[in-house]
Amino acid sequence: MSWARDEWKLDLPNAALRKISELENDAENLRKGKQQQQFQLETVSNSLQKQKQLNAEEKAANSTLRREIQELTRKCSDLENQEEKSQIDVKAKDNKIGLLEEQLRKAREKLKDEEDRNSEVLNQVDQQKLIVEVKENEIGQFTEEVERINETKVQMMKDLEAAKEKIEILFKENEAMKHQLKERDELLTSCTNSSIVDDETAPVTETDDPRTPDNVSSAFLEILKRDNNSLISENEELKVQVDHLKIVQREKEKELERVMQKLAASQAECEKKAQLLKAREKEVSKLQDKLARAEAEIRNTERKVETLEEKARQLYEEIQSEKRHSENTKEKISTMRTSLLEAENKIKTLETDLSQRSNKVKAKRERIETLEEENVQLTQELDSLKRQNNASTESYLAATKVLREKDHRIEELEEDHKERKKQLRVFGEKVEVLTSENNRLVEELQQAEERFANADRSYRRVSKALDDWRKMSKEPGTGAELWDGEKSEGLEKRNRVDREEISEEQEEKDGQTSKCSNCHQMTKKLKKQEEYFSLKVRELEACTQKLTAEKEALEKERRNSEEFTMRVQQMVHEIENANKTERNYNREEQVQETGDFFNMVKRFFAENEGLKKHAQKCLSDLEQLQKYIRSCSSGVRELLCHTDEFEPVAKRISLLKSLLETVVVEFARPLKEEESDTDGNEDSPMETNFRPELSWDDYEREVAFKAFKDNVQDIIQQIDIDKEMTKKRVEEFQEVKRAHRALKWVRKRSRQAIERAVARSEIEDLCVEEPPEDTPKGSHQKNSRMERWNDGELVEVIKDLLEKNREVLAIKMDENFSRLENIVKQQRVHNNLLSDERNQKIGGESVRETMDGKYAIGELDLVKRKLFDVQKIIKHLTGSLVEVEHVKKTVESKVDLLNGELSRKESQYEAKCEDLKRVTKTVSDQEVSFRNRLEQLASEKDEINSELRGIVGVLKERELELVERSQQLKHLQTTYNDMERSMKSKIDALEQENKGVWLDYKEADKRAEINEKEFKELADRLKKSQGYMHSVFSSLTNMDDELQRARDIEVFGEQD
Repeated sequence: MSWARDEWKLDLPNAALRKISELENDAENLRKGKQQQQFQLETVSNSLQKQKQLNAEEKAANSTLRREIQELTRKCSDLENQEEKSQIDVKAKDNKIGLLEEQLRKAREKLKDEEDRNSEVLNQVDQQKLIVEVKENEIGQFTEEVERINETKVQMMKDLEAAKEKIEILFKENEAMKHQLKERDELLTSCTNSSIVDDETAPVTETDDPRTPDNVSSAFLEILKRDNNSLISENEELKVQVDHLKIVQREKEKELERVMQKLAASQAECEKKAQLLKAREKEVSKLQDKLARAEAEIRNTERKVETLEEKARQLYEEIQSEKRHSENTKEKISTMRTSLLEAENKIKTLETDLSQRSNKVKAKRERIETLEEENVQLTQELDSLKRQNNASTESYLAATKVLREKDHRIEELEEDHKERKKQLRVFGEKVEVLTSENNRLVEELQQAEERFANADRSYRRVSKALDDWRKMSKEPGTGAELWDGEKSEGLEKRNRVDREEISEEQEEKDGQTSKCSNCHQMTKKLKKQEEYFSLKVRELEACTQKLTAEKEALEKERRNSEEFTMRVQQMVHEIENANKTERNYNREEQVQETGDFFNMVKRFFAENEGLKKHAQKCLSDLEQLQKYIRSCSSGVRELLCHTDEFEPVAKRISLLKSLLETVVVEFARPLKEEESDTDGNEDSPMETNFRPELSWDDYEREVAFKAFKDNVQDIIQQIDIDKEMTKKRVEEFQEVKRAHRALKWVRKRSRQAIERAVARSEIEDLCVEEPPEDTPKGSHQKNSRMERWNDGELVEVIKDLLEKNREVLAIKMDENFSRLENIVKQQRVHNNLLSDERNQKIGGESVRETMDGKYAIGELDLVKRKLFDVQKIIKHLTGSLVEVEHVKKTVESKVDLLNGELSRKESQYEAKCEDLKRVTKTVSDQEVSFRNRLEQLASEKDEINSELRGIVGVLKERELELVERSQQLKHLQTTYNDMERSMKSKIDALEQENKGVWLDYKEADKRAEINEKEFKELADRLKKSQGYMHSVFSSLTNMDDELQRARDIEVFGEQD
């Protein structure tokens, strides 16, 4: 399918085909070079990957060593931190111990104070106890005495009762004894006599038998005597006893009275003492309660003191033990510090060695990393070049499509330009004809003006004659006066019409002068456009020069790319020669690496084929752009030449406009609709021309679109300027249209004037008494129909002329002119006949002069009709000029777009050239650096490996030492943690015990809380006062706002 690929080359010139063949050959060479470079790059990349793997392994080993070193350093730092923490903890505990000792000292002082107080209280209690004991002894004695007295009372009462009983018994016995004594006295008296005998015979009878009755009675008597004697003795004794008892009783009664008095006194005292005892008992109960409390407190305090003393002893012992332990730990820590300092010194020495070696390793790693970064940069640059190639190919394809479309458009524009050249030639010829006709019409206008002057003169003469005739006719009858009055009214109406026409002619002359000035302005604008097109031609020439310079730069880039491929090939050959000298066991791997490298090189060249194609396409695009710019410049030059041709046409148009500008003011209303139509029709082709040029759908990259935006802004400004120019031209075109309408209106008005004159002449001939207003109406209607018919014919003819070919337009215009001439001749003949008839009827020189004026008016009407036709032709010419201006604008817009595209592509090509130059420089520098670095890396690897092995051995030894030291530190940490726990438990116990001591402080805290409450109350009051002040301030601000509003309202009211 080579014919399908080469189909687009058929219409190209030989130079382009040669360049295309050269570019294709260059592309094939570049492909081959790319394949070789890809192969070399693949080999180099494989070797780099192996070196990367080795470097990665070394990095992994170095990373493990680093981690181990970091772990050891962390452990050392942890141990140091732990030592610092332990020292800080010891210091904190020492501080706590000092605080606790101070607290103990304060507690001891408080205990001493409390002991003093307790001793005083105990002394007071002892004294009170002694007093109470004394009083209790006294009370006991009193109670014993009272009991004794009571017992004595009871015994006395019992003795008295017994004594009373005995006395009663004795009284009874005494009475019985008295009876017995009386009986015995009686017996004694009776027996006294016999007693003497008994006394004398007594010794004799003692020896008698007792059993004898005499003996019994004597015995009984003796017994009775004995009993009586005993009784008498007893009675005497009893009397003595009674007396004694009476005495004793009296004494005892006295004693009882005394005792009773004492008892009453003692009872009073006892009652007093009982009251005192009750009070004392209450006091004693209170004191006992106080004593119990004091004893309980004392016991508690004693217990606390004992516990505190015990705890103080324990703490003292523990503190001493902790001091001993702390001293021991300090000694151990000092020893450990010394050992740690030694270890740190050793570690520092090792760290210095490691830092030196790590610096060396870092330097080597940095070198490796720089090499890797350079390799990554190379790969990134290759990727970027590939992307640029792809993007450039895409942009090139889009540019080729756009350029082909633009070539087709340029060809179409050239064809349109040729056709328009022909049309301009035809229009030039027509303009010459119209100028000749215009000159002829101007001469006819001059003649008409002379005729108007003659008509004015004749009118004045006729008016003078009429005045004279009126003066003469005043003397005869009323009929003549009426006839004269009617004539005078007709003449006054004619005079008014003539004056109005004269004023309109003066206004038309003033408008013509203004139109001449506008024509001069148009000529100046055309000159400015010529200068603008000349500048554009210069810019296009400069663009062609830049494109040639870009071609040369691209050729240089090609050469540089070829040199780069040659260098890469040399690199590949050198690498292959170096690979041959390597060992046999690495040959398979090297073969794989070379294969991979060659595959990479092939891929690289396969991906970079797009660059070659893109370069070729860019060159072809540049050639096409040069051709297109040349064609555009030639077209612009031709347009400038045609602008020179348009100058006489513009002058002629200005002359025609000077005749037509008098009627512009009167035709503002009927042109509004046509202006809107023309504006809508004129804007649509411009939009259709710009939209396809501004379509960027073919371009995919946003960078191009941004560059296009930057370049389009200047173009948009130029387009706005051109739009303003077009608006001004459209306004001038509209003024021409208005002039056309004004001519129509003048034509109608002239016809109306002629019809009125004809009607008046008929009225004068017929002398009919009908009102003069009816006749002109019918004539006006007829003439208006004729005008409509004539206007309709002219419009249809003009439409046919515009629709058909423009070559036939000249023939048809001649025919139309001939028709118009025939119509003018017919009207002249008709006017001549009317004038002959009127001359025959009226006669006289004055009537002839009036007919001459009417004839002149008819000629003016014909001239105005011709001018109307000429104006139509001028309108058509102006339409063609507007189209030419549209074509110019489209060409300018296309040229601006091409300039924007050229600037965009220039920026792209310059960027690409700079990128390629940078890439070539970087690649050439990197090749040399890469070789040197590979050699350095090979030598440095061995050094690094040997150094790392030595470092690994040293690090292992240091690791063992660190493990031992870490175990020792762990043991110390465990002991220290145990000590910390014990100390914490003791401190917690002491803190719990000291809570009781802080109760006093709580009371002070309570007082402080009360004070704080008072202060809070004061603060609340202050807050309330602040709130009140805020409310007052807010009310004041509201008042200020209301005052300001009132002032504003007053101000606005004053302004209103």
